[in-house]
Amino acid sequence: MPVNAGAPGSQYVDGVWSNGSGPEIEVLNPADESLLVSLPSAATDDVEAALVAAGRARHDWARIGPIARGAHLRRLADLIHANRSELAALLVAEVGKP
Repeated sequence: MPVNAGAPGSQYVDGVWSNGSGPEIEVLNPADESLLVSLPSAATDDVEAALVAAGRARHDWARIGPIARGAHLRRLADLIHANRSELAALLVAEVGKP
């Protein structure tokens, strides 16, 4: 099962999808060595930008309070549930299960 080639990017940092600026990596299904996805990895600058963004987000997350944080987490859970079949298939392929 190949990963959606139309995905917006390989990393999500500071509210934006983008591709990493590191070398391409291939993720293979270990059961049959078929290619699941080829995507750019994160270079040092990408990681540093992600750390800075995470530091800012941590403070914003703390300020919004537990009710709003709970609402965000419920939305995430809803998205996982809505996409559970595709997520399960990807996880199974990634670990090489038939």
